[in-house]
Amino acid sequence: MMYRPPVNELEEKVGNRYLLVSVVAKRAHQIMEEYENCSDNQALVEAINEVYNDELIIIAQ
Repeated sequence: MMYRPPVNELEEKVGNRYLLVSVVAKRAHQIMEEYENCSDNQALVEAINEVYNDELIIIAQ
């Protein structure tokens, strides 16, 4: 069984869905640049988990 945080909980942590998608995409790109052997899916899962576990500080400009 794969662990997936609920989208509505992720959305509450960030503020809205647009910002959630932007934050996760940007962080996933950063993860892929840091780790050469990281697949797209692994980077995306890691970015989502970082948002869910409050490991990212999100500053909206």
